[in-house]
Amino acid sequence: MYIKPHANNFTSQSFVREFLKKHNFIITLEGDFDAEYMEQGACIDKQYASMAEKSLTSPSKLDLTEDILSAFQNQFGVSWESVVTSGQVQGVAEAAEFLELSDTALSDVWLDIVMKSPAKMIKLERGVYCCLVDCIPEKQPFFCINGFFMGMRAEYTVAPNSVHYFMVEWNSAMLDWKEFRTQVIGACNPFEAAPDSLRRCMATQWLDLRLQHPLNVMNNAIHASSSAFEACIERSIWFKTPLEKDAMFGQKLLAAGVPLRALKEWSFNPKLFDKHIFDYMLDLDSAQCIAKARVLIKRSNPGTDYRRDGVAY
Repeated sequence: MYIKPHANNFTSQSFVREFLKKHNFIITLEGDFDAEYMEQGACIDKQYASMAEKSLTSPSKLDLTEDILSAFQNQFGVSWESVVTSGQVQGVAEAAEFLELSDTALSDVWLDIVMKSPAKMIKLERGVYCCLVDCIPEKQPFFCINGFFMGMRAEYTVAPNSVHYFMVEWNSAMLDWKEFRTQVIGACNPFEAAPDSLRRCMATQWLDLRLQHPLNVMNNAIHASSSAFEACIERSIWFKTPLEKDAMFGQKLLAAGVPLRALKEWSFNPKLFDKHIFDYMLDLDSAQCIAKARVLIKRSNPGTDYRRDGVAY
């Protein structure tokens, strides 16, 4: 987990550190990654690879569920198919060109809309957000996919910005991953988060913590891995540790019969069958992630035995 650039300072670092200790987490490692490190290592591009791809992909290629299609219709009064067909849905590059704005200016417009009118945004799938942009004079209203992304990327990769990370451990028998994500860290929208969660506390105390601005659903101060599997992938990205050398979890997946090739492919969060990999793993601890990975491998390759150290799975 890490403190995002807009919320990273010595006061917030101390607050998060004490919050974690108070909740019986063991901090095994902490430190900083500066903008130069994140830019040269393409950390954000890799961590949010799927989000970046969807930001630039044609909206017609998004494979949305029936529930989301229905939610879109109910929220905006028009069907997803109709707005895509009529060209009313644009990616980041198209939207910036249409509005004659820079990427960061588009991000500012997007965030302003979401803060003032949350109902104008809908989450289409993991890492894919759609916002109705209807506030630009002399421009027809349209829907924009992930209009915040390039501005968010710049926040991480422009000096003197940095993130402050914490590597933490806890007893999973006392706290499962879902409780860690929802009750300890809190929902993405800080004002919908659990009252005593980290994001909610930081949102209500943002002035005392000397944050740059109030928190919102996009700028919510904290990033935390959503499963043991995602934590493994993110360690490989941020610490440049090959998955096969990750003693905490990567090697356990390999020992359980999950091929390295599959792990590398899954690190980009592809869609497998009807869900993305990270969604299969959501809220699962190490043992549960291993079990889920074995099921997915077997389903992908029926009749194939994956062997390691003489053991067939």
